[in-house]
Amino acid sequence: MKSRYFWLIRAVAVLLVATVFLAFFMAEAEHPQCSTPDTYVLIIETPGPYEYTEMQAVSDRKAAENQILILLNHNPIAFYSTGSSIIQINQYLKPGANRLTLRGRWKDTVRVEIDVMRNEEVKSRALERMVPPTEKGQQWLAEFDADIHYELPIFAVGNRIPPDKDTVRKELLVFLKRSHEILALRRIDEVLELTRQGMDVWKRLAYGVSEKALQEGHELHVTFLSAKENVIDPFDANSLRLEVGKNLVMAYTGFHGRFNSPHVFTYTANEQKIYTGQVLLAYLEKHWVWWD
Repeated sequence: MKSRYFWLIRAVAVLLVATVFLAFFMAEAEHPQCSTPDTYVLIIETPGPYEYTEMQAVSDRKAAENQILILLNHNPIAFYSTGSSIIQINQYLKPGANRLTLRGRWKDTVRVEIDVMRNEEVKSRALERMVPPTEKGQQWLAEFDADIHYELPIFAVGNRIPPDKDTVRKELLVFLKRSHEILALRRIDEVLELTRQGMDVWKRLAYGVSEKALQEGHELHVTFLSAKENVIDPFDANSLRLEVGKNLVMAYTGFHGRFNSPHVFTYTANEQKIYTGQVLLAYLEKHWVWWD
């Protein structure tokens, strides 16, 4: 019999997905697009036979013992340590066969599931596995099919990440310093241009987001960047770490919180820290852009 903690995690996960998709489809009802693709959702969790009262201590232990890098089609997309993590993955998929890889270390069995969502409901399940514990340096992989009809520019041959990792690091250090500068100086037009070159591309292709909905997203960015109380902290260039894939590079400068979440920039707002999370960078038409 599964523990109360396991079912609590599952209930929260289902509620979160339902909430996200309800908001998404309400927005699209106001700004309809010709066709909205199915949404592929990756769920990864570490169920265990412990009681709810042990939840905090167990989470702390698992976060220390598990450090998993998740890759899709040889590209890093997220880190995972414990609890239940839900990731929308349309922006990393190819039509047909796709490869999911877990790399790192984990001392507990990990449950992996990929659901295909349509109209807030699970249409089908593309993948479901229980992954046994493994040692640091090993990896686990599985393949699944994606019935999608769009092609992302990151997978074009000319847009692969350059093979020289030293050059990649030097170029991205310059790019991230410039990104930090325009954020610090609140150069709104330049920030939005970086957003349009990457994130807006996959939002249109992979999720069918309308132009009006994209504009509303830009307005949220402007609101945050314009708030005087949100002050970006200095960029810790010496701590920059990269996970280099075939088509994407993950950049981060450290981890924070109980779940060892990565971040690249930090803000201070009313004496509180705000973490931006890791950034995924693509190399489109010979220049770097924010992908996710």
